Amino acid sequence: MTDDPFSPDGHASAASILECLKMLVEEADKLPLPRTSLALRKAIRACQTENNRLIPARCRPRRQVVLH
Repeated sequence: MTDDPFSPDGHASAASILECLKMLVEEADKLPLPRTSLALRKAIRACQTENNRLIPARCRPRRQVVLH
């Protein structure tokens, strides 16, 4: 992995974090660290859920805001 600067959309950073978490799970599975492995897997699921939930701003439908 490289230390790329923060990307404007944050997608590359999120993908890199998920990849790192997956590598950590592999290492935790090799070592007798079942609680660490479980915690990492939960973090991966949470990140994937959040990543799937987010819609890029350029793809969102425009809504008009009316202030009263």
